[in-house]
Amino acid sequence: MLGKLLFFVLLLVSILISEIIVLNINKAENERRISHSVIAINDLVESVFNDAVIAVDVLKEIVKISDQKTLSLEKFNQISASLLSEYHNVDATLLLPNGIVSYVYPYEENKLALGHDILNDENRRKGGLESIKNNDVRVIGPVTLIQNGKQAFIVRKAILSNNTFLGFTSLVVHLSSISELIKQELIREEMNNYKITGYNPDSGIAEEKLVLSKGDINNNDAVKGIINIFNVHWELSLASYQPSLKIKAVIFVCVFFTLCMMQGEIVNVF
Repeated sequence: MLGKLLFFVLLLVSILISEIIVLNINKAENERRISHSVIAINDLVESVFNDAVIAVDVLKEIVKISDQKTLSLEKFNQISASLLSEYHNVDATLLLPNGIVSYVYPYEENKLALGHDILNDENRRKGGLESIKNNDVRVIGPVTLIQNGKQAFIVRKAILSNNTFLGFTSLVVHLSSISELIKQELIREEMNNYKITGYNPDSGIAEEKLVLSKGDINNNDAVKGIINIFNVHWELSLASYQPSLKIKAVIFVCVFFTLCMMQGEIVNVF
């Protein structure tokens, strides 16, 4: 009777210790995976948006030193063509005096945006006001562009002169330009279940901010990390790592036999 009781005690203790070991393995592996993925994606996305951030600032500075703090259409097109040829991750440029889209490049694909007053559009207003208030670059999106219905990111910077708001310079980076790059990076990191949400202060709906996703993600046990994109943040969610039944079984057997051996040594001592 005593032998059976001892067996069941060792069995229960083995199960408990095995579960603790598995939980620690889960935690360590999840921290490793999210850390590696965040670093890899952060470097990749910053390298993509770096072109747009430089270009939007260049355009802003040219406007500020120009006569009347504005550009002619000819000058805007000339500068935009040069920027797009130099910075290959930029898909379009826009100039918005007083917050109203007045110039676009390339014209045909973006002409429907002309006249769009973002500070009076509830779908763009908060993001625009943030750019003015913080006087920094904002990467907003993904959003659906009004000019062509494409999913894209808007890289925006306010033009301020002596604290007076003059307008915005905005650049467009299509979602398709970077989604495949991120997907390939996650494949290299061996991630099969993930979700990345972007930044858009004008929307409270997570689905509208979706950058990329694959597989099933349970928000209750997902592992999350923050991707820093210049002055805003994206969120990366990964499915929690779970050791296979084979690994769990090996851990249990090792623990059980170790306890059995220890129990035998204790008995021999006494």
